[in-house]
Amino acid sequence: MEKFEIKGFYAVSDIIEKLGENFNFPKLVGLSYLVFPSAPTSNVNVTLYDDQNGHSESTVTLIVNRVTCYPNGGEIAYAGMLRFSWTTGSGHIVQIDGDWREEGHLGTFEYNEDPIFTIWLGEDESERFYPRVRELIKEVETYTNQDKTPAK
Repeated sequence: MEKFEIKGFYAVSDIIEKLGENFNFPKLVGLSYLVFPSAPTSNVNVTLYDDQNGHSESTVTLIVNRVTCYPNGGEIAYAGMLRFSWTTGSGHIVQIDGDWREEGHLGTFEYNEDPIFTIWLGEDESERFYPRVRELIKEVETYTNQDKTPAK
């Protein structure tokens, strides 16, 4: 599978939103807002099935978990994981995954860096789908999300 890396929750949200907009799948746009862990302990687990073109079914899964932990019995920390998978009706695959750790306060990521997420693309032949997904990834990679800081 082809692999790309993106940095931060906003980049993940933007990629999912752009996929929805570019491939006429509005449910992905709504799902893009669920990638942000919203509480010290949170769990999102969504699976969507959609008949996009009347002939085949797309399957989308989004899992976002954040848990409280006490490493070495000390100060509170948070650990999380995100998994996104989209298999289109024609069998194309986009997966995004990553893990992170927050130190002390919510939103203070390990090493003061936003988490890195990996995007995996399927290996099947595609004249339009994968080339367009690559373009969308490059669009998101070219800008920073410094002006999109979440409210604390």
